[in-house]
Amino acid sequence: MIDPSYPDVATASPDSKVETVVSKIISSISTVPGRITGAYCDDGKNQDTRTGFEGYVTPGFPINYRIHSLFLENTEEVRLKFQGSGHGNLRTCVSRDQGSIGTNCIEVKDLEEAVLKIPSPCAGYPYQCPPAYLTVTVTRTLTRCAEDDCRYPDQVRFLMRHEGLRCFRSPDFTDSSTVVASGNSNLYLYVAFQTLSLYVVSKIIGTF
Repeated sequence: MIDPSYPDVATASPDSKVETVVSKIISSISTVPGRITGAYCDDGKNQDTRTGFEGYVTPGFPINYRIHSLFLENTEEVRLKFQGSGHGNLRTCVSRDQGSIGTNCIEVKDLEEAVLKIPSPCAGYPYQCPPAYLTVTVTRTLTRCAEDDCRYPDQVRFLMRHEGLRCFRSPDFTDSSTVVASGNSNLYLYVAFQTLSLYVVSKIIGTF
């Protein structure tokens, strides 16, 4: 199903040069954030406790995520814990407005852990609780990224764990903008990393 928040986008290019077409495609794809979701509920619980993933951020190319309002409703506080990897420093910010970085930010330095809190995420919104938008940006790189998952040596790796998101009580608790990865009971996240854009671009270049 299609998320109505991100309809199909048609781009027009003045020419068929690879550089022009690729630039427009990257610009369109980069506006679509990855998705962070809650897990399936444990017995008698309404919120998940510790679910997470790792990510790699390239300097100059922030990664964006979106938490749907369904996972924020009826929660007291959402905690997003970021663990550094020694590759450099990150700045993470949360906003309730799409396209805005926001002012609720933390710095994640070197190997340190920092917590980004969203207290009472639906308080003050009497009609509809808005999604939360998360931006992760590199502020300093040590050019140490050497793991198999590193695309470039200047990338900065992080581990993010979230607590307090509303969880799934049954398979009926889904909508068109929710994707949950099943399998391991300790991890029910689907994160559409923006490295997908690089894959799409490589396919397009191969057609020229």
